[in-house]
Amino acid sequence: MATTVTLKPNAIDLSGSTSGTTTLQANAVAGTTTITLPAATDTLVGKATTDTLTNKTLTAPVISTISNTGTLTLPTSTDTLVGRATTDTLTNKTLTSPTITGGALNGTLGATTPSTVAATTISASGTTTLSGNQIISVTDNSNAALRITQLGTGNALLVEDSTNPDASPFVVTADGRFIHGHTSALSPRSVTFANQFVGPDFSGSAPLSLRYSNDASPTGYEFSKTRSTTPSGNAIVSSGDSVGQLIFSADDGTQYVQAANITGAVDGTPGTNDMPGRLVFSTTADGASSPTERMRIDSSGRVLVGLTSANTSGANFQVSSGVTFPATQSASSDANTLDDYEEGTWTPTLKFGGGTTGITYSQQFGQYTKIGRLVTCTFNIFLTSKGSSAGSATIDNLPFTVFNGSGYYAGAMLQPYKINYVDGGMITMYIDKQNNALYLQSIPDTGAANTDIASGDFNNDSQVIGSFIYYV
Repeated sequence: MATTVTLKPNAIDLSGSTSGTTTLQANAVAGTTTITLPAATDTLVGKATTDTLTNKTLTAPVISTISNTGTLTLPTSTDTLVGRATTDTLTNKTLTSPTITGGALNGTLGATTPSTVAATTISASGTTTLSGNQIISVTDNSNAALRITQLGTGNALLVEDSTNPDASPFVVTADGRFIHGHTSALSPRSVTFANQFVGPDFSGSAPLSLRYSNDASPTGYEFSKTRSTTPSGNAIVSSGDSVGQLIFSADDGTQYVQAANITGAVDGTPGTNDMPGRLVFSTTADGASSPTERMRIDSSGRVLVGLTSANTSGANFQVSSGVTFPATQSASSDANTLDDYEEGTWTPTLKFGGGTTGITYSQQFGQYTKIGRLVTCTFNIFLTSKGSSAGSATIDNLPFTVFNGSGYYAGAMLQPYKINYVDGGMITMYIDKQNNALYLQSIPDTGAANTDIASGDFNNDSQVIGSFIYYV
């Protein structure tokens, strides 16, 4: 080996044999000194594999033939590893706790199975853009395919449209609440619900449950209740426990207040395969801020209006303060349908030959009860003067028009006072459906025909008390 060492200004020139090894010992080399190899094919080799180059500049170095288990260590945290080109690929290499800062992560995650997976967590700071259709494909029978852990106070997941920021995104908060149509959870009535649908219209604020199947089975939403303190446990509920509730609330200008609710509750002592239940309907009265129970359907199928427990009658429909029918009857042709009920008063009017001239009363009063088509009436007339009109006596102004069907007739009962009639006979009264009035008649005991009671049979202080029933 023949190697020539030539000292030149600011340089040491090595020349001679092209083979063998030449050792150059440099002591206390300043940090700014540069050793230049004359050709791109020359090699600089340290004395030992553990030699360290400190504060030296490698200009466009080429590192080749790194084994899968090899490690490339940069001496300081501020050093930068730059590939020869932006298309350089690391294949079958292990990145321990890598940090992806900014830039774009292109391609498909999980498309290629690496020979070694030493890290299960990728920490990305800033914004990481995934271009293209990303697929996460995992075969794991015990762990989640994707896990998102929010260590800060922001949302764990936000999905938005092309508008950024989107005012109505899909959000999963850090505490696991599902928000559709808003960027954060809302708390009407100071309650932060787990699932929230928020929007400016019906379609944007209402959930849809749709089942498509060629059968009679429904879609649905289930409310369930247990007294267990764990989600998967079982502990029997008690009578009176609320199982589920639909709440209707509205904004009063400063806060949300309940307007109504429907509650499902346990209605009796439960047991194995035995769960009696009831539905309770409540509304908030005008001037109030909380609902009051108005109606319930109990476990026996009874409808209770204004009652919280059934009475002993056993009726399937029970009310606390009566049932109101419309002012105008909505008639039904069904014989088993009660379509009207009404109570009231009426003014019986005595007429002679259709006239009322000079007739005065000390009492003139009537009452009626109408159930469906049937009307029951009572009345009393006490005269102070029978007046001057003449003719047959009738009592008019019935509360409802008499049914004028073929073959229909109706009688009445009365208690007369100071009214003349045939000796040995009696006074009776019937309803004239043609004239919608009561007619008074005298019935002789001889079998002769009835005769009308007329004005001449009355006195100025005559009285008539009666009752009658008829169909409208």
